[in-house]
Amino acid sequence: MLKALAYGAQAVLVGRPMLRASLGGGVKGVEMQFARFHTELVSSMVLTGDADDPSIVMQEV
Repeated sequence: MLKALAYGAQAVLVGRPMLRASLGGGVKGVEMQFARFHTELVSSMVLTGDADDPSIVMQEV
């Protein structure tokens, strides 16, 4: 997701993981998947040095 955002994407499709989460755990599974996406994105931003800056630049990825 971080790479897509760095390329200028305003949205990222996450259909397949959401489908699997909904089949496996229903609403709770989807909520858990969104939380996992958020955690991974924040971790990636911290590792690239963009934790406080929402604008992601491709040169940093």
